[in-house]
Amino acid sequence: KDEYNLEFLRFWDETFLAKPKGYLLEFARAYKNEIDLPFTVETTAQTINHDNVRMLVGMGCQSVSIGVETSNEKLRMEILGKRITNEVLDKCFEIMTEYGLRKVANFMFFLPHQTLDDMWNDVYSSARWKIDHPSVRIFYPYVGTALREYCIKHDLIDLDLVRRMENEEAIHDIS
Repeated sequence: KDEYNLEFLRFWDETFLAKPKGYLLEFARAYKNEIDLPFTVETTAQTINHDNVRMLVGMGCQSVSIGVETSNEKLRMEILGKRITNEVLDKCFEIMTEYGLRKVANFMFFLPHQTLDDMWNDVYSSARWKIDHPSVRIFYPYVGTALREYCIKHDLIDLDLVRRMENEEAIHDIS
């Protein structure tokens, strides 16, 4: 940290707290003793509990990002295959608020079968959860993903248009 004059770290690990408890505790001790810089992490809602959040705060964590994707529980579970209930999200953000962590919620808009009401509900959920930074990405049916195959199977995308967009040479010819 001295050599590069670091002041803040970001751990790019979407499941930061999903590691074995012993590993996390040892890492927390070593981090506090040897690095001791404020930082941010990404993790999953189901790994947020009082013990984990106390540990993060004790290490100097300032912010936690959670991949909510959508506040529509049915869409999140059935289409995205993300088995996280709204109750778990409620508890997750409640605990983070209690400990004063900055909360980032990552959402995706324009998912298959997502409605405008669903997206507005994401906005309202962010307010209810007291999210400090709602982060929205636009869904894209990337090649090789299950969601792309789902979109193709259910005729939810114009596959010819998408293929032309993915062709860098043809991108200028899209009308």
